[in-house]
Amino acid sequence: MKGGILINFIIATHGQMALGTKNTLEIISQKNNVYVMSAYVEDDDLEAEVKKLSLWLQTRGAQKTLIFTDLLAGSVNQRITKEFLNDHTFIIAGYNLAVLLECIMLNDEQISIAVLDEIVERGKHEIVLVNSLFNDSKGENSC
Repeated sequence: MKGGILINFIIATHGQMALGTKNTLEIISQKNNVYVMSAYVEDDDLEAEVKKLSLWLQTRGAQKTLIFTDLLAGSVNQRITKEFLNDHTFIIAGYNLAVLLECIMLNDEQISIAVLDEIVERGKHEIVLVNSLFNDSKGENSC
């Protein structure tokens, strides 16, 4: 697909989390090719939001799609998975900014289950209790 869109990036969350994440992503990475689905914000229900996303995807013609959702057991992820999971769509639930940044820098040839698994594993290590990194001499840090 020369010169066309190769990868769709979508952030789908409860509330405005997706919009805030997109804003942060644009500041840090200068990327602005991300679709946002903010569920339960407007009068539209989740089904209406999924339909809008489906229509948007039909206009894109990308070879691969990466979807980032907020909660694995959440209604947004469950509905997104039911509607969109296939061999060319990869869904990462419980994303963090480190994972999203690394993924958005990939090209379509780099995207695979193995590569995304590695990115998710690295992203897990980005979630830390900072207090534990700075223990006092007794080995504990009190609040």
